[in-house]
Amino acid sequence: MNCLFKILDIIKFDNIKFYSIKKAKIYFLLAFLLLLSACGSFPIEIKQLTRELSIEEGDKATVVWKFKNALLVKTDYDNKLYNPIDSIVLQPQSATVIKITAFSSEKDSLIVFSNIEIRKKLEKFTNGEIHRGPLSVEEEASAESQAASYFKKGELDYSRANPPVNFKTVGAIYPYYSPNSCLMKALILDEQGNFLRNIDEQDALQIEAKTYCGEDEYSQSINKIELIDDTTSDFYSDNLIILDLSSKSRNHFQVYQQILQFAKQLSSKDNLGFSMFNQSYRQIVPISEAEAANLALSNTALPEKSGLNSLLSSIRSAIYQLKGNSSDKKNVIVISSSSDDCSFNVDINELVQLARRNEVSIYSIGLGNEIDGYGLRFLSSATGGRHYILEEQELSLIKDALSEILFSQRTYYQFEMPLSFHIDKCTEIKAKIDFSLNSTKISDETSIFLKEDLKYYPRFIIALYDQNKFNIESEYKQNAINIADYLLLNNSTKIEIIGHSSDDEDDQEIASLRAAKLMEELLSLGANAEQIKVKSEKTTKPIYFEPSDKFQEKYNRRVEVKILDPKQLPYQISAERTEIESEAALLTNIWEKMGYRSYFERVIIKNNPEYQVKIWGYPTFEQAAAEADKINKLFDKNFRAE
Repeated sequence: MNCLFKILDIIKFDNIKFYSIKKAKIYFLLAFLLLLSACGSFPIEIKQLTRELSIEEGDKATVVWKFKNALLVKTDYDNKLYNPIDSIVLQPQSATVIKITAFSSEKDSLIVFSNIEIRKKLEKFTNGEIHRGPLSVEEEASAESQAASYFKKGELDYSRANPPVNFKTVGAIYPYYSPNSCLMKALILDEQGNFLRNIDEQDALQIEAKTYCGEDEYSQSINKIELIDDTTSDFYSDNLIILDLSSKSRNHFQVYQQILQFAKQLSSKDNLGFSMFNQSYRQIVPISEAEAANLALSNTALPEKSGLNSLLSSIRSAIYQLKGNSSDKKNVIVISSSSDDCSFNVDINELVQLARRNEVSIYSIGLGNEIDGYGLRFLSSATGGRHYILEEQELSLIKDALSEILFSQRTYYQFEMPLSFHIDKCTEIKAKIDFSLNSTKISDETSIFLKEDLKYYPRFIIALYDQNKFNIESEYKQNAINIADYLLLNNSTKIEIIGHSSDDEDDQEIASLRAAKLMEELLSLGANAEQIKVKSEKTTKPIYFEPSDKFQEKYNRRVEVKILDPKQLPYQISAERTEIESEAALLTNIWEKMGYRSYFERVIIKNNPEYQVKIWGYPTFEQAAAEADKINKLFDKNFRAE
């Protein structure tokens, strides 16, 4: 009966005044439904929450939540009733922590918190109007580029004197009217990066699309290509750039200068916002008109890089930042030089679904060779965007890539590509599009994702440590809270805490201390000890074998968490170890030919690199152990499950 009285207390019938019979009926119906379900059997789960947000003085903040198995939600900000999937918009005058309480039947309630930080308002310039550069995007579009460029730089009518050299797909929309077709968007550029008009009017034009699903191949001639040009219409775009400022990021000050140069080229129809992320997402410039965005960006002082990389959860925050906007096109543009290592329990497939529901395209610019191209390519391709890759020495091209993204929102060629023979066989279709015009033959390759079903499990690091330290620093406390919440809401799920240390530390058992301290922290937050395993890798698995700076050293001193979810096939078999990388690759290939899933990883044993072969893909430890025993008996091995 306690849950019944709890619900009655939530609704508070005292002093309620109803101004219509209809409102009274609705209110009492709500009360009846709550009472009726007060003895349900499913605990509340939190699927999504804006836990941290940074806004400027006077700006509004949107806190979003998504509860499963909840009936209603209240906040201590306004004491109103909300839906389990809902949001609140507020305009706090100072730093605020909002208490959000979800009410259900069995557990009665679940309390979570959202922290909103307030930044001081930027001072305005006193030296007159800002200089936005010699050209806007619209003006530049009509100018002819003279210098060689891979990116779109100008615009020109097609002639045989300036043949196309780049056919570049810049977006795919699937499904297009039906599951049997996809709409492709493309730029056709000459050697100087000029967008070539009138291509669609050329009789000699031929386009063939080859699509691949596993070993199946299908060729289809494209009979119609159409030029889309929205530069003369009232077409508005919202563009939110989010920049990686984690410890692993590189050259972020130079990258920011490229963003500033790009911002000066905005037209009056292009709105721009800017956010930064490490383990936290920080909104710096809200979506603003071009002049206001330029002013705010010019007054922004970029901090030093620090912390972890929460790329996936930051993209989710960016999508929600754009969610309520009504522009013709909404884009999240991610610029990152490192991979996600801190987005706990964020499903990349649900992220794509969220972007599609809110009509947001994700564009990504990956810098250097430490990015996670696998995940970024999926996010971009599946939402109608494009994934760009630049080498570290190509930072000066960032503004060109950004300008091309903006140009392709309004001006591009489009054509429909049939996919009917693939849709029941594949989740991803690889496509090669061959373009032929007179003597010119060029092509581009892309992917079309028919379903959001990517098997993607990035590492999750809870905290980094200074030398010989094992207590969690305050900047990583929220990560521990997130894991404790997850364990409380998923009481049948187990995790493994893995401690790591560096070879310059005094106590080689400090990796175990770090893992143990994190377990203590989780237990103090209410987690169940039976859900937690602790493991130490000591110095065997550094991320950086020869760290070149203090940030890389810190990454070697870390604690990771692995979710032991059967759906993620978390258990594996530790197989052969060899000192030669090519031998490890050969062994991996042998196991795969025998029908196993295998990979190898580098480990450090007594300061020397070795290569450990793994056989993976088991939902439980018992299944992995049974398969290891079978292999040991059959091949006279000494493999073990882990």
